[in-house]
Amino acid sequence: MSALAYIFMFGLMGCLMLSVVYGLYWAVRRGQFSNFARGATSIFDDEEPQGFRTDAFPGESAKERKTP
Repeated sequence: MSALAYIFMFGLMGCLMLSVVYGLYWAVRRGQFSNFARGATSIFDDEEPQGFRTDAFPGESAKERKTP
């Protein structure tokens, strides 16, 4: 490979690395990593409480499934 190809490849990797670092910086500043438990349980409501499965694969009832 020519030197120009290496320069382009390392430049592209550098831009990608800077984008990742900036994305992490942005996420930390906006509070995306402040409370993992709230985000993990936000999908549950009164109809499907946390820890109980109410859905099942076709041909299997929800009561047959064991909760992990």
